[in-house]
Amino acid sequence: MTRVKHQLLDQVTACCKLARSLVMAVSIVSLVVLMPGNVQAGPFEDAVTAYELKDYTAAATLLRPIAEGGLAAAQHNFGFLYEKGRGVSQDYAEAARWYRKAADQGYLSSMFKLARLYSFGLGVPQDYAEAERLQVAVAEKGGPLAQFSLGIVYSQGWLLPQDHEKAVHWYKLAAEQGEPQAQFNLGVACVKGLGRPNDYDEALIWYRRAANQGYGRAQVNLATMYASGAGVPESKVEAYKWYSVAIVRLPLAQAPGERDYVGMATRLRDQLASTMTADEIRESEQLVEDWRPVLEIVGRH
Repeated sequence: MTRVKHQLLDQVTACCKLARSLVMAVSIVSLVVLMPGNVQAGPFEDAVTAYELKDYTAAATLLRPIAEGGLAAAQHNFGFLYEKGRGVSQDYAEAARWYRKAADQGYLSSMFKLARLYSFGLGVPQDYAEAERLQVAVAEKGGPLAQFSLGIVYSQGWLLPQDHEKAVHWYKLAAEQGEPQAQFNLGVACVKGLGRPNDYDEALIWYRRAANQGYGRAQVNLATMYASGAGVPESKVEAYKWYSVAIVRLPLAQAPGERDYVGMATRLRDQLASTMTADEIRESEQLVEDWRPVLEIVGRH
């Protein structure tokens, strides 16, 4: 079993860069994207143009009256200018004040940014409880990807104190809604006994669900479980199939670092093939040819 653990991909650790990119995606300001439909187009469009031209002073001047008028998107962006010191003097307290105004209206990006300020004590007293409250609110309203991201925040101890039990809670919520990355991380937690008892049988369930959706790392781990008989009857045919599918799927992935595992999957498959009969390899290759991803979340590629 020790050999299996060493071969299984460890998303909980390897996913830190992905975690940050996913979580920060909630908060990164884009004046164009945040432009709401119920706002007078002129002033906001002018602010957009000024920001894109890096005329931050003009952008701040144009945003201020819109923000003071109560528009959450403008308040968020105005807070961002204060946080970064663009067009105004950098002032974390002012950034927090404007983020709070937008957050009080349920604006998710501001809730996340404000949580970050509380986590680091920037412009506000450091307060992990308030940071956690805001992060949880974002996850509850933001759907499975936001829930998965919060799981990684807890798993890595980034922004909030490390807590594997809470990480598993959020992974499971997202996994049950079909988020393949959460399904994979939940499988890893089951194998490693992080935040829950070690359970290869349950790990198999989550790896298989993520693998069936086309998630390459889950396919590698599922193949490894079949190759070693960990939590499932040993099957060289199934192991070869999933290594082969992963070799095709991993280069298509957008997750940072995922393409790096193609060589490992290829090596493991080739080692396995050296122990298989020609008939077993032909059977596996037919399964590979017949395989198609089955998505649980509509629109997820």
